[in-house]
Amino acid sequence: HLDVRYKAKRDLLFGEAKNMPYLIADLGKSCAKDGSADKACRKLVSVFNYLLLKRIRGGDSIIMYPEGHHSPDGLTTDIKDSVGALVKSARCQLITFRMIGGFFIAPRWCASFRRGPLRGEYVGVYSPEELAGMSAEEITALIKRDLHEDAYARQQAEGEFPYESDRRAEQLEVHYYICPICGAHSKIHSHGNTFHCDGCGNHAEVDAYYHLKATDGSSPFPFETFTAWADW
Repeated sequence: HLDVRYKAKRDLLFGEAKNMPYLIADLGKSCAKDGSADKACRKLVSVFNYLLLKRIRGGDSIIMYPEGHHSPDGLTTDIKDSVGALVKSARCQLITFRMIGGFFIAPRWCASFRRGPLRGEYVGVYSPEELAGMSAEEITALIKRDLHEDAYARQQAEGEFPYESDRRAEQLEVHYYICPICGAHSKIHSHGNTFHCDGCGNHAEVDAYYHLKATDGSSPFPFETFTAWADW
């Protein structure tokens, strides 16, 4: 039996806070949702990190999700240097573990999970002695390298698998609010697996492989993937 603790951002805890240990629920709900922190939140985070380090030195293992949120485009999102600083302060072994398929299962805007393959793989095991000889920035760079994932590149390399849902497009306009066809802002609306722009009237769908395709005789959608749309 392995006893572990979790470290995550407020928005990963808030919805299920009642099922979390009191301390995590309380500190989590006190922090800023978008990851920015005011003075009070920074103080709470410092206390939280102190308690995590105390747990580690007491023999517990900590599972950390350093990105703090789901990917909106299929690429691993930014990991802050403070993650490397925390790992260095812990003076313990570090194991990196990459999740594969997570973007297709639950992109950041998703209203529900999709059915499809999801797996994880161990990437690296680093001893306390190795980490002691590295700076916090080097540790962060190591974590970024090991956890990096490009969902569409892997899809091309390993083959496509369908992700079943009747709500694949719903709420995508939270992040993709500029129409790439006419340039209108906040005119995109989604329903089920499709979305349309009120500005130009074009319609498109998110298929089971997360490719973007025009529907209903609309103009060709200029991007095949969310990665390309986000880069634009």
